Amino acid sequence: MKVEEMFEKYNLPWNNLLSVLLDSCNTMRGKKSGLEARIREKAPHLLDIDGDSVHHVHNAAKAFTTPFKYYLESLFNCLHSDFHWSTDLRNELKLICEILNIKFTVPERFTSHRFLSAYNLAVDTDRLLDAYTIFYTAFLKTGEQKKFQYLYEIILEKRGVSETSKEELLKIRKRLSKKKMTKDGQERKENVLLKLFDERKKTRMLLGVYIASLHSLKEYATLFQSKAPMVHVLHDEQVRLVREFLCFFVKPECIPQSVKNLKLLEFTEDTLLPKRDMFIGSNAQRIVMKSKAKDYMVTEVLESIRTAYVKSGSVLLRKMPIDNEFLQCLSAIDPAARGHSMTLKLLKRLPFHVSHVLSEKEEECYMREIHRYQADPTLPVPKAETRVDHWWACRNDYPMMRKLMLALLTCFHGPMVEGVFNVMGDVMDTKSSSLGVDSLNAIQNVKSALKAKELSSVEYFGREDTLYTPVVPGLTACTRTAGKQRNLELTKKRCEKDQQCEKLGISDKKVVTKKAAQELMSDNIKRARIVFQEKNGN
Repeated sequence: MKVEEMFEKYNLPWNNLLSVLLDSCNTMRGKKSGLEARIREKAPHLLDIDGDSVHHVHNAAKAFTTPFKYYLESLFNCLHSDFHWSTDLRNELKLICEILNIKFTVPERFTSHRFLSAYNLAVDTDRLLDAYTIFYTAFLKTGEQKKFQYLYEIILEKRGVSETSKEELLKIRKRLSKKKMTKDGQERKENVLLKLFDERKKTRMLLGVYIASLHSLKEYATLFQSKAPMVHVLHDEQVRLVREFLCFFVKPECIPQSVKNLKLLEFTEDTLLPKRDMFIGSNAQRIVMKSKAKDYMVTEVLESIRTAYVKSGSVLLRKMPIDNEFLQCLSAIDPAARGHSMTLKLLKRLPFHVSHVLSEKEEECYMREIHRYQADPTLPVPKAETRVDHWWACRNDYPMMRKLMLALLTCFHGPMVEGVFNVMGDVMDTKSSSLGVDSLNAIQNVKSALKAKELSSVEYFGREDTLYTPVVPGLTACTRTAGKQRNLELTKKRCEKDQQCEKLGISDKKVVTKKAAQELMSDNIKRARIVFQEKNGN
């Protein structure tokens, strides 16, 4: 359906259209035939807040990973393919994780279109690295097993593995060594073995770099995946992100203070930090410090990091609309900015950007209100959990400001469409993988029975009178006992797991969950970032 037809069909007034949320591709934002250009023919007052900046951040992350030539991404996909389709390998890895006191999760597949997928998988792979090392030791040749035996022993000692569990790990190794593999499976194993053992230093260093360097981009993407209006903090967060990311690889004295000059910054030998002084995170920095000056793996990674930062920084400076005047004015909407002369200046400019919301008389009232608003001692201080649109909705004593602010806060900015696709992916893939054989068997039996009777479930269990016709007894009996049966199954599994832990001498220490591990990693990166900034005088 054409845009014009849609507005005519639903009787939508073009004058009330303030903004639309569009992707940044040419189909949506092309200058000649893009959807935005066609809408502006009917609604020239459409506001310009740029495209979805989370897509810009994602593209900056992709630019960052390009110089590393898909090194980690191929590892992620090999791990996913090994464990996603093979139940026996997955069960062996799960047992290894239990022995090492690591929370087991099935490795996810790297998808280039999912926001900062490389960061998420780097965090998870780093968390499971010890378990992967123990697992893939079984696929090493005899000579290589002796060569890398020290890694195996270091992990067991660090994790406090009991003698009984060590014996179980040897049994797992024997079972895995007898595993028959296809040609593709052998090639995957060779790729994984190369990166886990022969090039382990490079792999660990790149994992540390991905986690540390992409964390700022991940924080920005997470912030704008909220359902609450966030357009009032868009400009400040974009400027903060760009400055923070540039300080990772640019000399502090070369980063301009003004936004206008920031957009004109060029990356040259005179403006860039030395390779060994760039921010790579504490884990990668530790590897660099312990390595020799001429270590070819470290030198290669450092050279690629410099290229990665320049490519990613160029994308941020080119794509991020940090010089957008209207976005700067929108930052004055935030009640926390009240009481500053710059806020007053920006509030005065807002009606000129949004000319069709207020009439001329209303604009005069608005100008009086913003002066009174700046110094009003009766206004409540907004709490951290209070949404900005809810705060302005209660400002009946500032009717013109309230009208304009609520209109502007309808400008949505965030990747919620992709969020819906991600939820669908969870339903179709991730969560369904835990479906038990018994449940699948029951579903297939019900489907087969209904198909044989040529009836739908509604027809089969339907009643002529929902109030007085008796319910099918068998159906209600199953419904009543389903919860009890499920609890019995869970209790049985817990008892079996406790018996296994006791038999193997596995510590009853609480396992750190995947989410908790990610939060801990995030806190460590923030601390490392603060130390780096203080060291460089930022």
